[in-house]
Amino acid sequence: MKLFEPGSIAVMEWGATMSLVDFFEVTRRTKKSVWLRKLQSQNETQDHWGQAGTCKPDLEGSRGQEFMMRIKHRSDMYPNGLPDEENHEYAFVKYQGSIKPWDGKAKRFDTYD
Repeated sequence: MKLFEPGSIAVMEWGATMSLVDFFEVTRRTKKSVWLRKLQSQNETQDHWGQAGTCKPDLEGSRGQEFMMRIKHRSDMYPNGLPDEENHEYAFVKYQGSIKPWDGKAKRFDTYD
């Protein structure tokens, strides 16, 4: 099971007509809540205009203000549960999507509208 752990990175991939990516640092947690700070991202690859490519968190950049979210579990959506490898914690952001533990891989973005 993928968990929010203090010091780890979380990610939210969102957007309706664009593919946007936000990264967060997990600062602390309790059983039901997680505290996060938004991180800047840095492009790993990009097209000629910087409008599409892949990105990772900028661990040396500035961080946003800390905020708290309620922890949810993917298995809560399934009456029979899920195997641990398919389950993960997440935090839901209304009108955007889910913040979940980052897998360490660069995430694809595009800002074409």
